[in-house]
Amino acid sequence: MRKTDIVKQGMMRISEVAKAAGVSLPTIHYYTREGLLFPLLKTAHNMAYYSPDCVEDIRLIKEFQSKRFL
Repeated sequence: MRKTDIVKQGMMRISEVAKAAGVSLPTIHYYTREGLLFPLLKTAHNMAYYSPDCVEDIRLIKEFQSKRFL
């Protein structure tokens, strides 16, 4: 899949997700390792694309953490 196809489908790079959600890259990596987030497409060992829905998922995770649910 070409990069232009990925962008057209609305997928976001990890840095874009982190910026939109207001969290750090290590936070995204941690959530992915723990099974809280899932990349839609892994194009390489160090490159993955996420759905824009992940931004809202991260906000919910942070809200649950603040209320001590996680």
